[in-house]
Amino acid sequence: MTDTQNPQPEPQHVVGDEVNGHRLTQTESGTLEWLPVPGAGFGAGQPTSPEPTEHSQPPKGRTLPVWAWIVIGVVAVLTVIGGIGAIGNANRSDTAAPTPSVATTRAQPAEAKKPEPSAEPEMVTIGDYTGQTAEYAAAALKSLGLEASYATAGDATVNGTVPAAGTVVEAGTAVTIDATEKPKLTLAQQNALKTAGDYIAYMPFSRQGLIDQMTSEYGSGYDVETATWAVDSLAIDYNAQAAKAAQQYLDLTGFSRDGLFEQLTSEYGGQYTPEQANAGLAAVGY
Repeated sequence: MTDTQNPQPEPQHVVGDEVNGHRLTQTESGTLEWLPVPGAGFGAGQPTSPEPTEHSQPPKGRTLPVWAWIVIGVVAVLTVIGGIGAIGNANRSDTAAPTPSVATTRAQPAEAKKPEPSAEPEMVTIGDYTGQTAEYAAAALKSLGLEASYATAGDATVNGTVPAAGTVVEAGTAVTIDATEKPKLTLAQQNALKTAGDYIAYMPFSRQGLIDQMTSEYGSGYDVETATWAVDSLAIDYNAQAAKAAQQYLDLTGFSRDGLFEQLTSEYGGQYTPEQANAGLAAVGY
């Protein structure tokens, strides 16, 4: 039997093609095989079982490459695993414990805080700074916790305050100091003031006796107006001056009370007023 009698199937054969009494058939395992066609003759005498030769063997069925089967196997395994996982997730979803519901409660309003009682304000009494300098009065008021102000020079003499001395006010209250600035002194006044102070420091004088001493041609020689201004500008305690004079007279010689009173009040003596003389006598024991 020649090749023309048993041709090899070409790649273009498909399932169902018949060649030399054989039909290309796909088996249950998926392979392609040439199987004899029942009742088909073979050759001229149509034998029922032709003896196959090398060229009369039915073509072998087509099989897929090894790598294709590996890919198919991997896909099948993954598909199975995925199905198992989906079933497990479904079971877990069905058996998962329900999430407990959170009870909604209405927030209670915060209790309003009661205001704390305010502290009692600190109260202070304004002092009397009349005759002091404005600077001194301001420092004293500030030490009490008050606000002090004045519109004069610091060495101005205080006349009073607003609010007035003795007023009880809250700490921090503003107090205005009323003060009078000292007049600008002439050179004669400055010297007369110094001279009057020196005389009083040296020996006792009555007011008139000191003016006479300052205006005498044998004394300082000031005019009466300047001398009087200087004497009156000094804060002199004439009762104390009379007591010093009485003691000096008694240190020189003995005097009766009347004699000593006459000496203290005489225009040729101390020139003290009767009231000042009596104060001086009482101071020395008369």
